[in-house]
Amino acid sequence: MDSFKLRYRPPGRPHFGGIVEQLIGTMMRMVHELPGTTFSSTAERGTYDSDGKAVLTVREVQCWLALAVACYHGQVHETLGRTPAGTWADLAAAARR
Repeated sequence: MDSFKLRYRPPGRPHFGGIVEQLIGTMMRMVHELPGTTFSSTAERGTYDSDGKAVLTVREVQCWLALAVACYHGQVHETLGRTPAGTWADLAAAARR
């Protein structure tokens, strides 16, 4: 089986990481919907009582994250026109040939 090669995007060229940036943005929007969110900044948080509203344990957040990633990979991606999981499976199969 072929191995993966780590390639860094060129400094100062953020458009090289568009897919990853979109995933991070999607996941962060979802995280900020959880009770107890700290938001992206103190200004955005305002008077929201993050500590007082927090109801999830670390283990529950880990489970939530695993389910969120699974859901993301199972939904049709606007740019791909298909699920990320399906695209990954096809590319992995092609690499084995």
